[in-house]
Amino acid sequence: MKLPSDILELLDISWAPGEGGLHGFLNELLKACERWFESSGASIFIRGETPGVFVIAARAGVDAAIPEGATILEGKGIAGTSVQSGQALLINDPKDHPLLAKRKVARKKGIQSALVIPLAMPGGKCLGVLNLSRREGYKQFTEADLRHAQALARYVALALSNARMLAEIRASKEEADSSRKRLQAVISSLGVAVVIVDSEGALVGKNAEADRILGASADARFNKAPATLRKALEKCLNEALQGKRSGQRPHDQDEDRTWSVIATPVQGGGATAVVEEITEAERAHVESARLNRLAEIGQVTATIAHEIRNPLTGIRSAAQMVSISPEDADKFGKVIEQEVLKLNDLCDEFLDFAKPVALRHKPLRIAELAKRLVAAHFRQFMACKVHLELENSDSEPTIDLDELRIEQVVRNLLLNALQASAPGDTVVLEVHRWGFAVEDKGCGMSPEILERLFTPFFTTKAQGTGLGLSTVRKIVESHGGVLRVHSKPELGTRFEVVLVPEFGELRLSA
Repeated sequence: MKLPSDILELLDISWAPGEGGLHGFLNELLKACERWFESSGASIFIRGETPGVFVIAARAGVDAAIPEGATILEGKGIAGTSVQSGQALLINDPKDHPLLAKRKVARKKGIQSALVIPLAMPGGKCLGVLNLSRREGYKQFTEADLRHAQALARYVALALSNARMLAEIRASKEEADSSRKRLQAVISSLGVAVVIVDSEGALVGKNAEADRILGASADARFNKAPATLRKALEKCLNEALQGKRSGQRPHDQDEDRTWSVIATPVQGGGATAVVEEITEAERAHVESARLNRLAEIGQVTATIAHEIRNPLTGIRSAAQMVSISPEDADKFGKVIEQEVLKLNDLCDEFLDFAKPVALRHKPLRIAELAKRLVAAHFRQFMACKVHLELENSDSEPTIDLDELRIEQVVRNLLLNALQASAPGDTVVLEVHRWGFAVEDKGCGMSPEILERLFTPFFTTKAQGTGLGLSTVRKIVESHGGVLRVHSKPELGTRFEVVLVPEFGELRLSA
């Protein structure tokens, strides 16, 4: 064997990703092995994706004839035995080797001597196998050759281990770069402004729409944004940097423009904000509300006329009876008075419903309001043998609301749920970060009733004017909230009152 005069010559054959890669390194190594070990053939198989299978990676000399895709199976043949046992093998005659004799492995035709060395890190699994062979007519390998080959194998195993690690790192980096490019493409194509700030509030990312709407600069000064929008965005980002998801709908009175701003904390520090102009949507919403209001007024007018006729008929009949029987004037006078009072109450309700809701906002903890109302109505529910429960499913929110109006909404929904429930049923008042919900397991409602549920003066009760739920919706919408109802006959009803704008478009219930 003609070993290099300096073992550091091994390091001259180095593996670099840009210079032929691992395949080029292994081929160069095998050419050197032919020279150092005076071998007539050399090959390296490395572990494949399938457990126990090793695939040809490089070959030289007579072994260059090994076909592409050739494999070694762990435990099969000479190389497979070496891999399974973890031992380097010097084979001059397989019949004389203690590991191979019982397996009846035959000498490969034309081979005088062979070295088979597993490529493994200390304490690690086998990464591959190095095969060196000498043809007939060459002298046999010696124990000294085996020791030198084992030293070389440790170097090759280290190279293989590093190559796999670098390949995995490169694949991860390429995947991360690909994901980042896809994300950037999506963000750039959005019709909304997206800004990303680090934990110090400095701008680290934005899209073209952010430049157009906000003029976002490196120090996160949104110099193109109207003052109203800028203040709302800065407030939302500050709250997001403190770990709280935040949303606002600022409106610029001078320009009559409205935006939706939602800021979200980023894991590991920083925050992202999305800004969308919703001026047209808000105008469409206002116009739709106006048209709905006109339709309601038309229906209310017809209902009012009907409701007024009944007391008027009673008054007219009583007046006729007085003229016929003056002696019964006292009796029929009371009838007239009762009917007039009914008309007066009806007018009061109609006028109250027709007036816009005047709100007096102040910070309100919905959970505290819910506890107070549950305590106030607990006996009333107990008298009807209906259970009343309060659930705080997550953080207890504090929201700027009109306390008396929201109390009116909660009380109305609770009493409606009580009237729909049978003895033994349960009514649950839930408090969420987006508002609250009232759910019962009572009689439920058909789709036909649900369609008319919020129509003024529509009622399924023997007593009542049908303005309760209409008023509830009016109060909720005046707070900028959303009122939702889910109901099925015989399965119960669930009302959801969403009072936080950023949750208005989300599906909240199952």
